[in-house]
Amino acid sequence: MELIGGSFIPELVAELRAVAPEVPRSMLFSRATVDEMVSTCRKLAATYAHPCFRPVDVAMVNELHAAGLQVMTPHTNDADEAREFARIGVDVIASDDPRVLAQLQ
Repeated sequence: MELIGGSFIPELVAELRAVAPEVPRSMLFSRATVDEMVSTCRKLAATYAHPCFRPVDVAMVNELHAAGLQVMTPHTNDADEAREFARIGVDVIASDDPRVLAQLQ
């Protein structure tokens, strides 16, 4: 298991970097373009872009990966959506229901 710290608030992600630089950081976005996500993540040295909106599609994932970022999905408790996220190559699928993720194995 890996600990990832993240927030919608850039200052909190920066604070996490200052106090625990070894903890991977995720920047959460309520709505943003790929360019905005890349720019913000780079400024904060965040490892993960976490779009908390839909759609998350293969083009977005590929662009974020090309920028050197990993991609965390919006929270889903739907097994079909989780499978689709896996199919398009995301790095982390966020869910409140571990049974959904267990079905992916």
